Amino acid sequence: MTTSQKIIRSKVGLLELAKQLGNVSKTPRMMGHSGTASTAASRS
Repeated sequence: MTTSQKIIRSKVGLLELAKQLGNVSKTPRMMGHSGTASTAASRS
């Protein structure tokens, strides 16, 4: 698996969790990240 594939898999995982929770802002906290870090990662 390439680095790009690993990054994409991680981002898809975050989106799936957000979908399950029904709240995007709670997702980073559930994953143990700050909201700022997750927002920056999702924009890259």
